[in-house]
Amino acid sequence: MRDKIEEFKPGLIVIDPWNHIVADSKQADYSQALKGLDSIMPEKPEEQPALLIVAHLREPQFANAVRAGGTDLSTNYPEATCWARELEPCG
Repeated sequence: MRDKIEEFKPGLIVIDPWNHIVADSKQADYSQALKGLDSIMPEKPEEQPALLIVAHLREPQFANAVRAGGTDLSTNYPEATCWARELEPCG
């Protein structure tokens, strides 16, 4: 996979949904998944694409619930957030 990434040179890799690459919701599972992702990234930091992980949360089940969207997600649903940070290489 690393060879394909180095050849194609994407600027962004999107993992959607996150639970397709983690075995469970334990910290060890997350760490293993991140190490796996790090192992397929190009060696040179300047050649590494950005990584966007999409983790879908279960919506609360209410009678007469209205589906939120847009800015409502960030103001009415604090668990629906977007964050980014630079990852240090594993290993």
